[in-house]
Amino acid sequence: MCPDFPIIYHIGDHYLQFGQKEFCLIIGFRFGKVVTPKGRKDSPFRVRVFPEKKTMAVKSVKGTDLLKLLKGDRWSSISDDDAVRVCLLIACELLFMGREDRNVIPNHIMALVEDFQEWNAFPWGEYMWEKFYTRTVNVVPKHSQHHLNEIETNPYYQPTYNLYGFCWAFKVRIISNLII
Repeated sequence: MCPDFPIIYHIGDHYLQFGQKEFCLIIGFRFGKVVTPKGRKDSPFRVRVFPEKKTMAVKSVKGTDLLKLLKGDRWSSISDDDAVRVCLLIACELLFMGREDRNVIPNHIMALVEDFQEWNAFPWGEYMWEKFYTRTVNVVPKHSQHHLNEIETNPYYQPTYNLYGFCWAFKVRIISNLII
């Protein structure tokens, strides 16, 4: 669980407070207790849609596998429900979570996509906030020494930081704060 206090950014002449409340208001997804199912090893969806993975040592599915299926010849042969599942996984992992397509889809997400009711009831807002918060909260302290070293060697160096996860909510917050 993430702390309740927001992350405070100093951007130009502005201080921006961005916490769970702001994230929730912007994205509008459900919040609540995130329970990740443990114990289910094989996803029936993975077995049905990626049967070639069953015999492989590494059975995991990556974003590239989903995109290749979507663009490939096999797309028309999968069931409508499984096509929806593929699209849900692409939207969830590559769009909303902001993960690169080379990353593995987590097992609990692969298990969750099997049941549309469970998928719809899942607290996606809480899940996305937790991932965004843990990736973002210490980004400056983690990289500050590197940036200070670079500034010593190059006075024109501009420190930059990458934000991962569902950072669109953060971008909306920045824009709305600067416009007001």
